Amino acid sequence: MVTSGSLFSADGAGWSGVPDDINPNALSSNGSDSAVFRAITRRADFADVSVSFRLRVAGLVSTARTPATSYDGVHVFLRYQNQRDLYVVSVYRRDGVVAIKEKIPGGPANGGTYYTLAEARARLPLHRWFAVSVSIETAASKTVRITLSINGRKVLTNVSSRSSADPILAAGRVGLRGDNCQFYFRDFTVTPA
Repeated sequence: MVTSGSLFSADGAGWSGVPDDINPNALSSNGSDSAVFRAITRRADFADVSVSFRLRVAGLVSTARTPATSYDGVHVFLRYQNQRDLYVVSVYRRDGVVAIKEKIPGGPANGGTYYTLAEARARLPLHRWFAVSVSIETAASKTVRITLSINGRKVLTNVSSRSSADPILAAGRVGLRGDNCQFYFRDFTVTPA
């Protein structure tokens, strides 16, 4: 389900379209509104899973409504309960950082607050395909482990339990988020972790 922006097909790949801040018509022929792109699965039963896909970033933009920010780029949703309660893994950002974050209800970001759990530098090139894999698992101790791998190399991992709220242990949706970013993706697959 695309809850914001437009999803197109281009040469067999999913495509965000050229990001803008225009409210699109039914065919998105007048604009894409993909400066704020959100797509989530209909299924909401994904708990311990690995999400893998190939990604190609074509460029970053800014609009009058969406000025440039450090976190502009492509992100993966995990255990998405709703827009205020989820995990998100940043796989490509304007500032060259990859990050694992959690969002909990209450706060300024669409009704929630993001907390950074882990981050590292990982500058990825534009206009090249690379393989992304993000996994999430709950341990017997009720801690949650999230791992990001790019081109088969682990670049970031975090084991955490929230200090301000309980970790998200319930199954949820997975999805993709784009901020001021034109990108393509192929072979989006969710498998048990």
